[in-house]
Amino acid sequence: MRNKQYPFYDAGDYDTLPEYLKYIGEKNKDKIAFKFTKDKKDVEKTYKSFIEEINSLAKDLFNQKYTDKNIGVLGENSYEWLLAYMATAISNNTVVPIDKELEYSEIENIIKEADIELLFISNVYDDYVKKLKESFSELKIIYFNQIDSHIKNGKKLKVKLPKIEPDKVSTIIFTSGTTSKPKGVMLTHKNLCADTIACQKQFVLTGDTVLVLPLHHTFAFTAHILFGLTCGFAICIPGSLKRIDETLKKYKPSSMILVPMLVEAFLTKIWKAVKEMKKYNLVKIMIVISNFLLKIGIDIRRVVFKQILDSLGGNLNLIITGGAALEPKYVGEFRSFGVNVFNGYGITECSPVVSVNRNNYYRDGSVGMPLPGVEVKIDKFEGEEEGEILVKSDIVMKGYYKHEDLTKEAITEDGYFDTGDIGYLDKDGFLFITGRKKNIIILDNGKNIYPEELEGKLQLEPLITEVVVFEKDKKIAAEIYPNFEAIPEGADVKETVQKVVDEFNKRLPYYKKVEEIVIRDTEFEKTTTKKIKRNYKS
Repeated sequence: MRNKQYPFYDAGDYDTLPEYLKYIGEKNKDKIAFKFTKDKKDVEKTYKSFIEEINSLAKDLFNQKYTDKNIGVLGENSYEWLLAYMATAISNNTVVPIDKELEYSEIENIIKEADIELLFISNVYDDYVKKLKESFSELKIIYFNQIDSHIKNGKKLKVKLPKIEPDKVSTIIFTSGTTSKPKGVMLTHKNLCADTIACQKQFVLTGDTVLVLPLHHTFAFTAHILFGLTCGFAICIPGSLKRIDETLKKYKPSSMILVPMLVEAFLTKIWKAVKEMKKYNLVKIMIVISNFLLKIGIDIRRVVFKQILDSLGGNLNLIITGGAALEPKYVGEFRSFGVNVFNGYGITECSPVVSVNRNNYYRDGSVGMPLPGVEVKIDKFEGEEEGEILVKSDIVMKGYYKHEDLTKEAITEDGYFDTGDIGYLDKDGFLFITGRKKNIIILDNGKNIYPEELEGKLQLEPLITEVVVFEKDKKIAAEIYPNFEAIPEGADVKETVQKVVDEFNKRLPYYKKVEEIVIRDTEFEKTTTKKIKRNYKS
């Protein structure tokens, strides 16, 4: 398998979302863009019909005098969600995607903070609408099931949509911080298009995909929708992910875009099934044999591990993951079964993708190479190779909505965005993330400890499900949610986990040892993107 640098892939040339739609329309025409179920019937939408419906809805909005307004979208992943987003953007308005998992009070705060005048909303949130109308008398509502009628109306209109400048703010995304209050990130048409083009040059999807991540999340929208549609395959939108096995078997995706937690969950489920079938030792042996043969150019993975691959739909060969670190162990296990897992790095303020491993040029443990046109600079700590990650590119946000002070703090005078993440670049230009600046533990001896590094390794222990490492009384401590199912019946939980940590400490230099543990009996509180809220303590 080739693993060296090679020329970038061909990409389009567009600065605004209307130009982007024209590009994918001309490139893919009558190919299937989306597959989903509506009213218990399977539906397929071509690229051509998708774009036509967007344009018709945009004309309807423009005809209603909605231009240069802030328009919200709230609901589950759906075709209607995408129509609302794209039609809002190309009618010279600004989209505010709202996280459907937020508490009602938080949704209300975003509507107020973002000056939203019109809200596209799923019908399942009808109880919210009654409250919203009481709080915002001027707020207009369009339910998802009303979009079709607005599209029909737009088809009859002979109006010309306004020309959009690349610097026009396309979307305001309120971040789901793990330690701080959410901020409204303003991304322009140019930002989103530049990131999509750069992804297109760096990487390519290999077939139909299943949409798993929530669309309000920038990673899902840019990396899966905008970039995914440039590849010319279908994006399958499941009505629910509660029965993910049925979804995979129905749509048989070739690729998926996930967060690391879901990658780990898939592997946990695979190994559980293998053990239940009493084939654990056999599978382990076949992995060794298969990996040996692969080194000499013989690939038997899709034959030997067919039953495992069939549980993932049968066609899956590629997973892109981002949003958090992913231990190389999981990458290696999936690769042994015939599925490549490529980690990337992004942050909402950078539209969001900054780097990703390439299809045929990758480094396990890294988050890939910076995208073409993206400059990554490491502001090194004194005497060290790692430091703060700074990014300069057309992908960097315009700023924080109504917070010029925060914008000036985040973007330097020469145009670099300070990500707040810590990492380093190796000799070949691969980026490695070691932690967050705000989470660093600085010991009395001057050593910098990155909690994320220890957490990632501790979570590989079978008896540990979740962990947060923090400083306590100038010592390194760990709060742990154990894997209670794996702890022997009748055993003392803390003593059992302590033995695991003691063995773990033997593999660490003295200054990194975990000196105290706290056991919790519930999972950590998380953001809606499934990141642990680090300010949460038992």
